[in-house]
Amino acid sequence: MFLSFLLVLGACESTQKEYVWDQDAGTDVLHDTLDDATDSGADADGGDAAVVTDPPLDISGVWARKMYNYSIVNYPMIGPMDSVNISVVRSEITQDGTTLLFMEETCAMRSVSNTDLVSVIFPDAFVSSIPIEAKEGEWQWTPQGYRLLQYKFWQVQGAHLDNPAEDTMPVDAEDPRVFDQDLDEYPGVTIRATGLLAGEIYIVHRIYNQLSGMNNTMERLDGTILWGDEQITIGASRDLLATTIERSVHPDPSLSWYRFRPVDASTTCADIVTNEASIFPLMNDLFW
Repeated sequence: MFLSFLLVLGACESTQKEYVWDQDAGTDVLHDTLDDATDSGADADGGDAAVVTDPPLDISGVWARKMYNYSIVNYPMIGPMDSVNISVVRSEITQDGTTLLFMEETCAMRSVSNTDLVSVIFPDAFVSSIPIEAKEGEWQWTPQGYRLLQYKFWQVQGAHLDNPAEDTMPVDAEDPRVFDQDLDEYPGVTIRATGLLAGEIYIVHRIYNQLSGMNNTMERLDGTILWGDEQITIGASRDLLATTIERSVHPDPSLSWYRFRPVDASTTCADIVTNEASIFPLMNDLFW
């Protein structure tokens, strides 16, 4: 496999001294900070301060991320079905202390459900129309260790909203906020249904994701997703598909989760898609 994983721990330095990881031995009950300004006890790493924690992992570099958003979808003529939207992303992470910035490019999207009667396809034009997005986050200290957070981030597809989190969504194609994002000459963005409900559906879509995880190493970053979305149908190739399909986040939050895996800095989205199975060997998309 031509991909090489980034498995190098980043060094963390202070302007006052070099920090030695996991050597806290002060007289207080907490851990060290890098500055060690207030602890009256001497520490094995040379510090003298009370404390918050050891420095977090330095995860600067390029990572591939795979994410499962688990929902319940109520299809016409079929009824409620479990459904999972799967996204694969190239994420370039920069880190300044505990502050994180993720520059993310969507590489692939697909949907699976626990029925053979219908499936949803995200065309390549839809996926490639999603811009590279800057998402902020942090390493958050908890008594159990550092938690990786990517803050709540809103995406809107097929419409321009001044306030993505609060503006009402368009409900028809004549709304001036609607635009042909995927350049296929239909309003909004186009998804395709196959099976019993085969046809094209033209939608506007709003979704937020917030990532949070405690299972973090230089080999992978795992956690769960707090998310919600709103999808409005503004047109379809068949009358049967012209009504907005009801969807809700699955009530079990543990079913929606993500994993980052490190990849070489030269890795492209196309590389990640080609090598998805080897990058994410334990994520086989078999839910039922």
